[in-house]
This record gives sequence, structure tokens and C-alpha cells, in this order.
Amino acid sequence: MNIPRVFRELFLHCGETWEVGCVPLRACLIELSTSWGDLKLSGACPFSFTKDELCAHEDQFKEYQEWHKVRDFAKEYLSTDDEGWVSPELDFDEMLVRNRNLLNLYLDKMAGDKSPAEVRKMWPFLEES
Repeated sequence: MNIPRVFRELFLHCGETWEVGCVPLRACLIELSTSWGDLKLSGACPFSFTKDELCAHEDQFKEYQEWHKVRDFAKEYLSTDDEGWVSPELDFDEMLVRNRNLLNLYLDKMAGDKSPAEVRKMWPFLEES
């Protein structure tokens, strides 16, 4: 079908909101609202976004993109699929070591102002390595 990309992405992102959240869907809605006239759609767009909402979305979208970069890196580094499964052909003990290294990297570099102890307190499922 020859339809604008925004419509295809709109339907794709509707189906994944339960898994990845509403940020990509909101991005499609923002694009649709700003290009309503260019798409030659009749009437006025039934929804709009304030400047504050657009600024808040921009921040959330950047955070969403960073989260995906980290997730993709972790998947590649740990040789996992989307659900986190490790292939039985790989050395599972090596993947455990990599997982601990990746966790320590996260705790050291990405936890922000919080100390590793504070992060572990927030997320008690993180075991000491």
C-alpha cells in the first residue's frame, strides 16, 4: 500500500505500547498532528500538543533512545535474544561473568548520583558480585 510512513508506524507502535511504553506512539501522534495539512487530511487534527508537552516528550524520547542503545549493547554483549535467553551453544558461565561485568559497568557509569549501594538498595534483586 502506498500510504505515508507515519500511518504505518502509528499502527506498529500501537501494538507495542504494552511492551515499550507510549513514547514512540506519542512521537507518531506528534508527527501526525504537525503534518496534518501536508498529508491533505480533511478537517482539523482532532488532537494537539502544547509546547510544554512537546518539550517533555522530547526529553522522554531522548531517554527512550538511550535506553534502547543500552539494551541493544547488553543484548550484543551477552549474546541474548530479545527475551534475554542465552543460546545453549554458548558458555553459560562466561555469560554470567559478562552479566556481572555489565551490571558493574551500569552501577559505576550510569546510575547517576547514586552510589552502587544506593542502587542495590533500590533494586534488591541485584546481587553482589
